[in-house]
Amino acid sequence: MKKSLFILLFFVLFACPALAEPTLSEYVEGEVLVVLNAPMSTFSTQGASGANAFSQSLLYQAEAFADEYGLEALNTFSEIASVSGNGIIHLRSEYKSTDELIQELSSSPEVKSVSPNSIRRLALTPNDPGYPEQWGMNNISMPFVWDYFTGNDAVVVAVLDTGIDYTHPDLNANMARDSYGNYGRRFYNYLQNDDPMDNNGHGTFVAGIIGAVGNNGVGVAGVNWRVKLLAVNVFYNGMFYTSDIIAGINYILAEKNKGLNIRVVNISFGELETLLPDDSPEGTAIKSLSDAGIICVMGAGNNGVNIKTEERTRFYPACYRFTNTIAVGSISDDNYKSYFSNHGGEWVDIAAPGEGIYSAWLNNSYRFASGTSAAAPHVAGAAALLSAAFPNESSTQIKARILNRARNIGVAERFWAKGTLDVMSAYSAIPTITTTALPRGVIGVAYNQTLSASGAAPIFWSLAGGILPIGLRLNMNTGLISGTPTTLGTYIFTVRATNAAGSAVKQLNIEIISGSAAPIITTASLPGGDVGKPYNQYLSASGTAPITWSLASGSLPSGLNLNANTGLIWGTPIIARESSFTVKATNSAGSYVKPLSIVVARLGIAPRITISSLPGGEVGKPYSQYLSASGTAPIIWSIASGSLPAGLSLNATTGAITGTPTTMGTSSFTVRATNTTGNITKALSIVVRQ
Repeated sequence: MKKSLFILLFFVLFACPALAEPTLSEYVEGEVLVVLNAPMSTFSTQGASGANAFSQSLLYQAEAFADEYGLEALNTFSEIASVSGNGIIHLRSEYKSTDELIQELSSSPEVKSVSPNSIRRLALTPNDPGYPEQWGMNNISMPFVWDYFTGNDAVVVAVLDTGIDYTHPDLNANMARDSYGNYGRRFYNYLQNDDPMDNNGHGTFVAGIIGAVGNNGVGVAGVNWRVKLLAVNVFYNGMFYTSDIIAGINYILAEKNKGLNIRVVNISFGELETLLPDDSPEGTAIKSLSDAGIICVMGAGNNGVNIKTEERTRFYPACYRFTNTIAVGSISDDNYKSYFSNHGGEWVDIAAPGEGIYSAWLNNSYRFASGTSAAAPHVAGAAALLSAAFPNESSTQIKARILNRARNIGVAERFWAKGTLDVMSAYSAIPTITTTALPRGVIGVAYNQTLSASGAAPIFWSLAGGILPIGLRLNMNTGLISGTPTTLGTYIFTVRATNAAGSAVKQLNIEIISGSAAPIITTASLPGGDVGKPYNQYLSASGTAPITWSLASGSLPSGLNLNANTGLIWGTPIIARESSFTVKATNSAGSYVKPLSIVVARLGIAPRITISSLPGGEVGKPYSQYLSASGTAPIIWSIASGSLPAGLSLNATTGAITGTPTTMGTSSFTVRATNTTGNITKALSIVVRQ
């Protein structure tokens, strides 16, 4: 590649008034991008340490592969490898041509595909300023959408381009920050830095269409008045290298994996070239975006050609076809195909305004420009706005909204597969009332039931015919039917659900009945308890309140009680056993009985008397000695047989034998130690001397 071609490319992009004959892509001589048949690393990517090990392993193995062929490994792309299951290596040779490298590496059993490091061009052709209004926003029905929704800054759009002038007053408030606190990143000639500032203008122009702040009295309004824009600058020396594009995609995936809610990527550049496989290095990277749930919107190119399946040329990357990719052509303000736009119903999905578009430019300025570079961000902006409006829908569902609700313009001519962009149609859908039936109501009992409908919010509710039951009302904003019915009968009525797209009606009815609902005991079983441990468990029943509780037969465990008003069984069990009983729930409509049981178990360790003997005493001299035992407290002491010496007594709580002996002699007796788990006895004696 000669340097003069770089310079020529720069001037062709910004000065050519008419279409040039399409040419195939240039590439960087002596460089290739290789996709391997299997992942280069078996390391786990889970967690920061796992991701680092995975990335390092990729690098080591890439260098080993490069050494095998006498090449230099310039880069690997770990995030793409983790999503796609295939490693990509950027290789360079000081001695071999690109054609020689492709021929040599294609025969390797380790290689799935090999491609040149192609150069991509901008797809925007600026025009003189002066066009008086943003006709494109009216064309795609944005004023109607903005009445209901203007975007949400929870959604991030990655602009893979020449960067963004993040100081621009119409863009600064909508700039995203990556995990490092920067507005994005720049990738150029195998290098990178954390300043994605735009020095060309193209990326700033694209960003303005997607998300210039709206209704702020400054400049222009983007499709989204509120959104977050991540600048990914992959522009170097007047062009885009495929290796830098892949590095930028790798960065986007890394930021998404770190929690940045990137839902859309805009790519407004490309090149017409010989047919490439979908598993080429660039195709593998684009597929990784799609597989990660990111909608990839790409300009179809400005060569003015009809892209046909039978031809051997395609415009890349727009002609990579994956689940979440959209290729966009350009229309003029009369809805006809722009003279410069690539087209073809087999390869171009949809068209959007791309001629005479007014948007942000460098140095706080604005200008007019034309190209599929301007068309694609209208669709990317729509994808972001719809992702914010319908956050629970998948990227595939958002893509379907855009394509399936496009205007049927240019389809018959096979310019576009689906037609032209209509954001209002994609945003709105005539409501469908999904409530199939409403439950009965009871006189004097509060009624609450919310109607439901599919379709674009907000949906407003009204009565189209008939009347609600007396005492009930319909909330027009929420669809809630609420109140307290006062009159018996079956009430037939028709509800209407209305949104910006239209309305739907449906006939429903509510039957109002009298009386209370008899109780049904819903408690299936009761948990067990432990002796000496507090017990609290509520019985439960359906039916009209108030419900009173009682025992119909049997008895609760000793120590437990039943609260008649609350159904609470409470207390502290004192005997270990299973107690069976029948409870009754009663209200004004009737009663219900149910057999239940509670098993009470002993809690703790039985006592064991540890004192082996007692010392003697003397007549008239105070005596004090404590009995001792192991086991769960509290332990209660008593005399099981015999008697203590005259003048002495046993404390049942502490086990202390105290007093003053009055009679000489030997007294034999048996003591008993008792707790909640059991009891034990032991024979002892005390000798009293004179």
